[in-house]
Amino acid sequence: DPRLPEPDVPCCDVCNPELVPAAAPGRSAPARGKVEHSGELDASIVSVVRSARPSIGRTKVADVLRGSRAKAVLRNSWDGLPEYGTFSHLRADDVLAQIDALLESGALISSGAPYPVLSEGTQEITITDQRTLAL
Repeated sequence: DPRLPEPDVPCCDVCNPELVPAAAPGRSAPARGKVEHSGELDASIVSVVRSARPSIGRTKVADVLRGSRAKAVLRNSWDGLPEYGTFSHLRADDVLAQIDALLESGALISSGAPYPVLSEGTQEITITDQRTLAL
């Protein structure tokens, strides 16, 4: 309503970045590109690659883990996988970076086709609590 008066003070951190609360003492935000609980994420990525039918590519693995409602995810019933949406708090770039790290380490293999899909590699990954996930 144009008749309402404009606020005298900034209403949020978008208008005034000084309103962003400071991080709690002793705890900093994770660095960009660093994923907390990467062992759990690694295990979930491998699990999605193992169980997704039809075979799944890296971007769709990220979509499944982040809880996407994309047509391909729904059409292939990937939203029924146990890992669906478990990492919805992560950015897509962070999940994709972790998938790429697994590809580089040999834990995952890409088909390299025009529409590449992922499969398990020959390397083992170690989860943060010292368990080993054999591939």
